[in-house]
Amino acid sequence: MKNVPYKPSWVDRFLDWLVRLPIPTWLSIVSIYLIVAASYHLALFIDGTLPPGGVDVSSAFNAIWSIIGIVFLILLDRIAHRAIDRFSVLLPAKKNELELVRYQLTNIPAGSALVFTVLIVLTIVISSYFDPTFLVVDNPVSVAIFVFFAAFSYSLAPLMLYQGFRQLNLVTKAYRMVDEINLFHLQPLYAFSGLTMTSSLFWILILNLNFVSNFSEGSPTSVADIFLAYVLVLPYLILAFITFIVPLWGIHQRIQRTKEVEIEKNGMQIEKVHGILYKHLNKGEYKKGNDLEKSLNSLYRMREQIEKVPTWPWNPGTLRSFLSAVFLPLGIWLLQQLLSRFL
Repeated sequence: MKNVPYKPSWVDRFLDWLVRLPIPTWLSIVSIYLIVAASYHLALFIDGTLPPGGVDVSSAFNAIWSIIGIVFLILLDRIAHRAIDRFSVLLPAKKNELELVRYQLTNIPAGSALVFTVLIVLTIVISSYFDPTFLVVDNPVSVAIFVFFAAFSYSLAPLMLYQGFRQLNLVTKAYRMVDEINLFHLQPLYAFSGLTMTSSLFWILILNLNFVSNFSEGSPTSVADIFLAYVLVLPYLILAFITFIVPLWGIHQRIQRTKEVEIEKNGMQIEKVHGILYKHLNKGEYKKGNDLEKSLNSLYRMREQIEKVPTWPWNPGTLRSFLSAVFLPLGIWLLQQLLSRFL
């Protein structure tokens, strides 16, 4: 694309480089995790906090955050490209506008990414300065290692959130470009459902990882702690539902309104044929009445077909699966905590 609205961020350039490496992308991601985990351990060895050859479970777990954002953004980019390709058949005359949406879906503005990154780095540095226990190490070399890799890992978190909200708006923008809706050619309209579903499932994954991270060293000791834990995950739940529903809500309503218009037209035709049928029957013209009855049956079948047209890109089973993915882990965790608390 020649006239881009903004330069791609450092994250986009890094991910492009990662994908272009002459090895499978999954292997590159695993390598990044191992490098970060090994670096955390090296910092602990240098600091003397951990004996050489020892394993720190907390460091091994925290290294996961270095690749969560990478996996999330790479996957979203790939799904967004496929979604735009499928969706483009509806807008052959708006190719340039759609390519602009593609660019925005798959690239974070460089300025915004820089601001978020600087804020995260400053937060880590300031927290380390005022709270010596924040990084769990004192050796200057160990501190530098921790700050560098923590900044890399945690700077991706706000960018994931930022890009997630941007995509809500961009999907809505893409749908507004559709002038007419054909009830019997809806699959291209559902092209973005995979994008919204993937985003939602990632927020649920992060929610559960936060649970593991927060309580890996011990369970909540009171009902108030359990309640607070659920309050803290509430933003993730809200984000998951918003991402799942909101981008598709506008097109869902348009499809629903189109169905209502078509059903109304069908009803008017049925009423018209009924009137003609009664006239012929009153005159004893039964042969013409039989022909009209066939027309009525065709109209009723057409009505049934219109009524069966889905207005959401997933069936009720998909929605149940999504709700299970959200509430089942939380329900199991809550039951475990209550049982351990009262029994």
